[in-house]
Amino acid sequence: LRSTIFIFDRYYYDYYIDQKRYRIKLPNSFIRLGEFLIPKIDLIVCLGSKSEIIYKRKPETSLDEVEKQINLLKNFCKSRKNAVWIDTSVKIEESVNLVMKEIVQMMNERFKKENL
Repeated sequence: LRSTIFIFDRYYYDYYIDQKRYRIKLPNSFIRLGEFLIPKIDLIVCLGSKSEIIYKRKPETSLDEVEKQINLLKNFCKSRKNAVWIDTSVKIEESVNLVMKEIVQMMNERFKKENL
């Protein structure tokens, strides 16, 4: 049995969060339909922090836009049973450890199901 992990930054779900980046404006119901065409994801890791912290790291957009995107991402994360929120306001090593913990947990659950 071989395990594979693919890691994406800004996967399909980013269309829910940042349509301005892609210069589109679509209803979420239309974006949801597109999910039937993409591979199903076992784990969605949503990385975020307080808007002020993110804005200091990346001031290309307004603080209001950062707050809006964080709220959208948090709501998206809450609405998906396969999504986890990782707070990146901590040291990077701690954030990495939290992500790795989630990946290991997901892989353990996958192998349990496959070995039944």
